[in-house]
Amino acid sequence: MLGLQHALLIATSFIFPLILIKSTGMGNAEAAFFISMTIFAVGIGTILLSLKGQYIGTGFLCPSFAALFFIPPSTAAYTLGGLGLMSAMTAVSGVFQVALSRIIKRLRFLFPPEVTGLVIIMAGISAIPFSIQSFLGMESQKSVFLYENLVIATVTLGVIVIVSIWGKGSMKLYPAFIGILAGYFTAFFLGQIPISLIYTSISFPLVAIPKPAFLSWSFESSLLFPFLIAGLAGIFKTIGNLTSCQKINDAKWTRSDMQNYSRGTLTDGLINILCGSLSGLGQSTSSGNIGLSLATGATSRRIGFFAGAILLAMAIFPPVSFFFMIMPLPVIGAALIYSICYMVMTGIEVMMTRLMDTRRFFTIGISLVFG
Repeated sequence: MLGLQHALLIATSFIFPLILIKSTGMGNAEAAFFISMTIFAVGIGTILLSLKGQYIGTGFLCPSFAALFFIPPSTAAYTLGGLGLMSAMTAVSGVFQVALSRIIKRLRFLFPPEVTGLVIIMAGISAIPFSIQSFLGMESQKSVFLYENLVIATVTLGVIVIVSIWGKGSMKLYPAFIGILAGYFTAFFLGQIPISLIYTSISFPLVAIPKPAFLSWSFESSLLFPFLIAGLAGIFKTIGNLTSCQKINDAKWTRSDMQNYSRGTLTDGLINILCGSLSGLGQSTSSGNIGLSLATGATSRRIGFFAGAILLAMAIFPPVSFFFMIMPLPVIGAALIYSICYMVMTGIEVMMTRLMDTRRFFTIGISLVFG
């Protein structure tokens, strides 16, 4: 049951591949393949992160999660060179993470909270333009605005906020998932999801093994820096999440376990190399699932193995991919705004763990303005 709870929470991150699909006009067959490979890679990543090996794994319940901050560079890469270029650049960011993980102990001074928090904030801010445009149901600035789309988005975001604040019991653990379902129902009743799509979903086979495509990889130097920044954001996020895991699992915690950081970021890098090989979206660790562990008191890494297995099963279940592919744009926008708020506020909390002085004000302020 706990494995299913974590799998459902991880599933909310599958809106992020949809952002790339909607913004690039990716074809249906390629989009279905992209989503399936992302789900498959998340499942493998969750299992790898749950291991407790000498070099691989975190030893904690710290699942993998499709990462929002990979969306801007991945969208640019797909637009420029399709899945081949996007996959290759994602793999390059994974190689960068692996290399950095080997010297992470010596770079501790480079990761003060103000820097870590700012990178997380900027990763969220970069997705704001698309989120607002999607919230209004407009695929481009020239699209026609429909009030029905605004109603769908408002209901979705409203339900997410209400459940987050006033939800009871297990409901409060899944605000995004419940909000997305509410958005689907609203869109259906307003005629934005044709009933023909329901009949189409019935025609899909229950099980279909995704066939990895052997893509023609390519490299574009102009995209290297954005992908390295995404990889760096992933490292910062993983370090922050592993710090939370260490605190949750050790009541006497006083100091960060740098060896654990090294294993976790190495595993993160290997997962993104895998994502590049399979043509999935880049990933990082999930803060939401760590919060779920804290809320339920269940922190056994064995739960991660069950959650990963469920996600692998979802990857070979075509109706799951179809469910995400037909998600209305306003629902994506509303869920994305929730994710951005969560990411930006998490970054602010990280920065505020240090007492602010004039030097830090300028460090954060100037970097934020130029960013």
